[in-house]
Amino acid sequence: MAWKPRLSNRPFAAILAATVLPLGVASAQDSAVPHCGAFVSYLEPQSVEVLDLGAEGPSAGDQRLIHETIFDADGNAIGTQDALATLLARSDGQGRDLFFVTLLASFADGELASTALIPSRDTATRPAGPTSQYSRIVTGGTGAFAHATGTVQLETLADGRRQARYDLTCPD
Repeated sequence: MAWKPRLSNRPFAAILAATVLPLGVASAQDSAVPHCGAFVSYLEPQSVEVLDLGAEGPSAGDQRLIHETIFDADGNAIGTQDALATLLARSDGQGRDLFFVTLLASFADGELASTALIPSRDTATRPAGPTSQYSRIVTGGTGAFAHATGTVQLETLADGRRQARYDLTCPD
């Protein structure tokens, strides 16, 4: 049996997540980055790191570090999104696991923080499985999104693309 590195120290995972999540600095190109109000973007996963922290195999406490590129409707990269997904509970009786996810969307002129409880059938890769749909609560922002509130509806479309529909309110 080959040696398999295993992270079993939960404080280490928290430090790792705190180090990795802020690295999602946007590199917006010539497209206009949306601001508060309603807008749509598309997400393309770049990497998923699975941290097997509980019992070997999928178990409560396992984490996923997810890095995605954010695109506008024309296919221009407008930012990045980093997420920390923690598996809270295995199957809910319908074959779904439950994740608590904290996300940071980074654009050239500000960042948006959001959170969600996400049921998933896809424990091996990311919290959102095919044909999934869920809502995130926007908990705040910086720069152009300072003190933002609102929601983000995420849906995996029939063509496989992941669409994020933002509905944001920012104070004047």
